[in-house]
Amino acid sequence: MRMAVSYAGDCDGGSLQPHGKHSTPEAYIRRIRRLIEQSRLGDTKDQHGFWYPCVRVPAGHPAVADASALGLAHRDESYYGSPTTIVDFPKDRLADYFAFIERHRDLWPWRFAKVGGLRQS
Repeated sequence: MRMAVSYAGDCDGGSLQPHGKHSTPEAYIRRIRRLIEQSRLGDTKDQHGFWYPCVRVPAGHPAVADASALGLAHRDESYYGSPTTIVDFPKDRLADYFAFIERHRDLWPWRFAKVGGLRQS
């Protein structure tokens, strides 16, 4: 939540636009809280939204070596013409996931997870 609150300020300046739409910082925080609360209840693939713990980084970023050291598989893709590496985290390794993104704070927030199915605020 601490990171969500710090990133919510980017909504004011328009730097962070969930789903390409303007959002207030308060609405962004509400979405994240709702998503976290639903994930605590177990299955999150319902009308309340879902998320996948994965990290998308530029190819050659130090996070790729860190993921390999953790024994995580990664795959290379092209994202809007730029070489990108995707690291997927199993749901049973969420502690590793949160420690991983804490170590790599230089990444933009939209690179931390796949999110979908959230209602508009």
